[in-house]
Amino acid sequence: MVKAKVLLDSVDKVRNFVNITEQIDDTHMDIACGSYTVDAKSMMGIFLLTLTKPLDLHVYAEKPRGDEILAKLQEFTV
Repeated sequence: MVKAKVLLDSVDKVRNFVNITEQIDDTHMDIACGSYTVDAKSMMGIFLLTLTKPLDLHVYAEKPRGDEILAKLQEFTV
């Protein structure tokens, strides 16, 4: 598993983030904010979280594949 902090502080950022994550079929990803965790491929789920601060992204993939995925999401990482 690899982890990163992401900032999704606008509707456009959430939409773009979900569009990218939905294209990654072979890997499960979660986003957590405090004690709440949602599927990183769920726009509705992400909008349930507090979007004013960075969120924890968990990518359930081994290091080489996880790093590839984080590179695709680089514009959202902080």
